[in-house]
Amino acid sequence: MPNATWPVVDGFKGLNNRIDPIRLGLEWQLQADNVLCDDAGFLTRRPGQTSFVNSQFKDVYGTKDGRLLAIDASDNLIQIDEQGNSLVLQAGVIGAPFQWTELGYAIFMLGDVAAWAVYPDTIITWGSLCPSLSSVSYPLGDPISYPPPGGHVIGTRRDQLAVAVWEDEQDRSVLYFSRPGYPHEFRLERDYQIFAGRINLLAHTSTAFVIGTDRAIYLDPYDGPMMKVADYGVPLNAITYDERDVVFFWSELGLCKAAPFENLTDSKLAVIGQGPVTMALLEYQGSRYAVVQQVNRPAVKRSARPYELPTVSVIG
Repeated sequence: MPNATWPVVDGFKGLNNRIDPIRLGLEWQLQADNVLCDDAGFLTRRPGQTSFVNSQFKDVYGTKDGRLLAIDASDNLIQIDEQGNSLVLQAGVIGAPFQWTELGYAIFMLGDVAAWAVYPDTIITWGSLCPSLSSVSYPLGDPISYPPPGGHVIGTRRDQLAVAVWEDEQDRSVLYFSRPGYPHEFRLERDYQIFAGRINLLAHTSTAFVIGTDRAIYLDPYDGPMMKVADYGVPLNAITYDERDVVFFWSELGLCKAAPFENLTDSKLAVIGQGPVTMALLEYQGSRYAVVQQVNRPAVKRSARPYELPTVSVIG
């Protein structure tokens, strides 16, 4: 048809599955198998998989400076380079899988049976530098320091470490903070906060601390009061950091960033399911992508129970 007028697309925007396809403009895709929409609005073929390690790991963690650490099947803490070569940093690191966080040049790991502090030249039990009660005479009224409590999520807030402890019978989480500048010491009777629901995420930037529960998201600016920024929850540890002082994380309504808080996909993406999530940032051909893998299961609002039809035994 030589006289036909073809539509012009100035740039693609990505996948949108919230709007009726009839109303969806040509800049949006209904399906996007094996392609990426880059920062310039072009569609490009996504990179394939690359297998570079054949060993079995109990846990893997990517540090903020780009290193890949892992706990192998023999309880060795190892570092893996881009070619898949591994270097044993420490043997006998039991207790994986762990919750991980970083404070300065140290990495802290908390498991169900062990907690570790990894320094550039040594690894010690996290809490071992806390003075014992039998060896220290505290002045009257001086708060007592304890080793880190056993929790399910850990994070960093400026020069403090934070440990979230889930109290199932009360449907709440207690968030304990270490003594500022002393990551092995926790003053449990004083330095804590209580949140409704189960804390699933603790993240930080240079300006704010982010707390995500299974039902809400909070932003705690360092120069202002804490505020609730969303009435929906986040899955466990679905988080990745950008070196530009931004943290990205997944939520019940899609991809979010902080600080300031912003939901990047709620108006575009219908998120289905509440299963486990793994995510990372991918740098590819000059663009950055948040890669999210979610194992879905039917989502039910926590404030309501599924309706169950009562059994009718007598009709009168």
